[in-house]
Amino acid sequence: MSISLHYNQAASVVRQNLESASLDVGRRSQRLSTGLRINSAGDDAAGLGLSKKISAQVSSSDMAKNNTQTAINMMQTMDADLSVIQNNLQRMRDLGVQASNGVYSANERDMLQTEYLSLWDENSRVVKSSKFADINLFTVTSEAGDGIFFDMNSTDIQVGTNNGSKDRINIGGASAAIESPGLSTAFNAQTTIEWMGYALDSVSSMRANIGAKINRLSATVERTLTRKENIASATSEIVDADIAIEAAALNKSQIRQQASTSLLQQANSMSTIALTLLKQ
Repeated sequence: MSISLHYNQAASVVRQNLESASLDVGRRSQRLSTGLRINSAGDDAAGLGLSKKISAQVSSSDMAKNNTQTAINMMQTMDADLSVIQNNLQRMRDLGVQASNGVYSANERDMLQTEYLSLWDENSRVVKSSKFADINLFTVTSEAGDGIFFDMNSTDIQVGTNNGSKDRINIGGASAAIESPGLSTAFNAQTTIEWMGYALDSVSSMRANIGAKINRLSATVERTLTRKENIASATSEIVDADIAIEAAALNKSQIRQQASTSLLQQANSMSTIALTLLKQ
């Protein structure tokens, strides 16, 4: 290598290596401090774009899970109200059996009718007042003196992260009917026994529908949680730093940096050597 006053090739090469090592030390230090392999678009533009898309899916998965869990809570509220109605219907049927006995006078049967009508009014009230937040859970489709017909309100639940029919589950659609002529006569009481059986079956069918939907939504929650974990793992593979690799690389770059600093001092002495030659 020639000795020149205008250009110190050795110093230039060493300086480039020092700058490269210093940049790598900074990059590795940032990764270790943040725990991320990608801290800017310059680190991996394609990986950054993909990670942002996946991160959006993770966030949306949390919201979809919350939606589904809220729907489960709503249907559990609905089922609890139907349980109250079902218990009342069973008591009304028992009163029908009691009033069917020929030993009761009209006055005694009226006493049974009083309790019966009170339970009837309570069932009607529960159906009309059943709510989750401000949402009515049932709609009365028809009501007369001896019957009430109602539907479970239909609602679409957003359980997925996209805007498609497969990302929503509809809950609702089941119907129930409660009919009875009352207990005013032995004949009516006997008919009530049969009709209360139908009413109990009707409400049980609606509760079975609710139970099936709750189980489906619960399975959806489990699937959403599993999917979220898989997506989060994929994101980690893309953006997270491998601490062992980064620590080893940092140590290597620091050694290069220290060595280059020492060598640069020696390379800078080449100009002094040139001046010494001129004095001879």
